Amino acid sequence: SISIVGDARVESQGIPVGPTPTAPTPTPPFSGRFSCSALDSYLNSSSSVYSNNYSAAAYKNSSQFYLKESGDINENSVLSIMSLTKTITAAVIFKLRELGLLDLNTPIYNYLPEYLSYGAKKDITLRMILGHTTGLPSDTPYEQDTNSSVLQAANLIGQNSELSFIPGTGIQYSSAAYQLAAAIAEKVTLQSFKSLCS
Repeated sequence: SISIVGDARVESQGIPVGPTPTAPTPTPPFSGRFSCSALDSYLNSSSSVYSNNYSAAAYKNSSQFYLKESGDINENSVLSIMSLTKTITAAVIFKLRELGLLDLNTPIYNYLPEYLSYGAKKDITLRMILGHTTGLPSDTPYEQDTNSSVLQAANLIGQNSELSFIPGTGIQYSSAAYQLAAAIAEKVTLQSFKSLCS
């Protein structure tokens, strides 16, 4: 597997900041057989795209055989992956569906009974969460609150967030909704979301 971590600076909305490349980014040399020299060439020619802050590593059978770093980022840097967590959350949800532990079309109050008292939010389904059609806001203070558990944050979102539209009738990107998916995963497995992702 190949991992390239670029500049971690992002605005509050998750939009990358920094210089915009004026030329197209070279195509990574990852098709066919891997070549360390081809990766070196790619990184040398496109390092400005990553604001000269990157760490690139290549592994085979869990053994690292290539490492190149530039700037303040190194192989031990901890970087926020922001909205990439939605991909991980979706994978967990689909795995739990495959195991028969949940259904994408079941209203969330079946998993989070508190939602029965949150008006139209009770009709939100996992399918709506995954498709960004819940009507929940993009962000709330609750999904990033490190003092609240996943379930507590989901409950606070239900109590305090206004819907932009009736669930299932519109589209609006929502990080808050994915907090509900994580809470449902915890409820049906009786495991922490962190443990489900590892």
